[in-house]
Amino acid sequence: MGYFPDSDSKDFDSIKFEPAIRNNLYFFTKRQMVEEAIEDNCFLIVGTRGRKKKVDFYLWSSFRIDTVKKDENRYNAYGTGFNFEQPILLNELPGFNEFKSACANFVTFQNVSKHQFSKLLIKFAENASSAYAKRS
Repeated sequence: MGYFPDSDSKDFDSIKFEPAIRNNLYFFTKRQMVEEAIEDNCFLIVGTRGRKKKVDFYLWSSFRIDTVKKDENRYNAYGTGFNFEQPILLNELPGFNEFKSACANFVTFQNVSKHQFSKLLIKFAENASSAYAKRS
């Protein structure tokens, strides 16, 4: 098992992020369509094998894509946002299985704005962002 994103930990139960808005988040993809997502919100969903051998999916981070730079055969997307203080388990939420299927199990970057479940992700992000801004 590898390390979790933006963490030095291999143990999910020890993950707890600083509740802060950051301007140094990024990811990379081979999908050129990320260039069309500048100024849009982006969500990182992380899957981890749970104790019952099933994959648990967590809403890990949210950020606005500010810039995209092409680097050889990949696109690097940079933005402002945050990691959720404690990643949010998505598996049991209504509509998640349909969302996961529509997103091909989250194997790559894709536009999810037209899916009903994305409204819940936006609400989670807005609530966390407001709370983090108040702490600053």
